[in-house]
Amino acid sequence: FLTNYTLPKLSSLKDNWEYNLELSVNLRFLIFIIVPLMVMIFTFKSLVIKIFYSDKFIQAEDLFLFQLIGDLFRSLAALFGLWLIPRVKIKQLILIDLLFNISYFLLPNFLFYIIGNNLKIISISYMIAFFFHFVLYFIYTKIELKFTLSETLIRNIFLSILLISSTFVISEYIKSYSYYLNVILIFTWSWFILQSNERESLLKKIFK
Repeated sequence: FLTNYTLPKLSSLKDNWEYNLELSVNLRFLIFIIVPLMVMIFTFKSLVIKIFYSDKFIQAEDLFLFQLIGDLFRSLAALFGLWLIPRVKIKQLILIDLLFNISYFLLPNFLFYIIGNNLKIISISYMIAFFFHFVLYFIYTKIELKFTLSETLIRNIFLSILLISSTFVISEYIKSYSYYLNVILIFTWSWFILQSNERESLLKKIFK
């Protein structure tokens, strides 16, 4: 999606306002697609492991949370780093990616002294490194393009954090009902994420 649509679209834009608008639209789209997908995978992680691997890998359940959050930050970093290519900000792109790779290389060694010899180190390093990657791109975008989050995006981000946190708590402490509760939460989240005109359009299509 980002390389096939967003990059060509960004390449056709000229001023900062157009870039900010396009980034905001794509950010909202990414949140709407990735967050519920994360929640579904995390909720049915045992089933995912059994279908694609085997029961021998069931201990990998503990790695899903860090891996999925890392994937989310990876997607966000890709989005906020994409505009540097059509703007030919090659030096900045290389510098940010270099800092990311250094952090990704050093983090496992650093975490080893804190956590010990644990497989979670790799997934936690992945999550932290891509969070750092995203933050660097976001800060540079904010400085260079004067990018700001709209009230709608801030609300969507807050609701998404709430959904992910609730999913984790329910999956850990109310396991018997987690499948049902998390699916209900996704539909509730989706309803509030949509704008009023989008909800009306959706209802018309459903009850047409």
